[in-house]
Amino acid sequence: MLVVGCLLLVVGCWLFVVGCLLLVIPHSLLPTPQWLLVVRCWLLIMVTGQIRFLKLITNNQ
Repeated sequence: MLVVGCLLLVVGCWLFVVGCLLLVIPHSLLPTPQWLLVVRCWLLIMVTGQIRFLKLITNNQ
């Protein structure tokens, strides 16, 4: 269970860092909206993966 907590903490930190970077970087420096779309899709995949992972863990207990 400790390992699971560490993994979730790491994933949460990554999501936080990516979100902060998106807020800090001026929009003029972003290459294209497509780049933002890729990042949003990646974040969505990360979040859904995290939710599935949590469901798996809660079902095993």
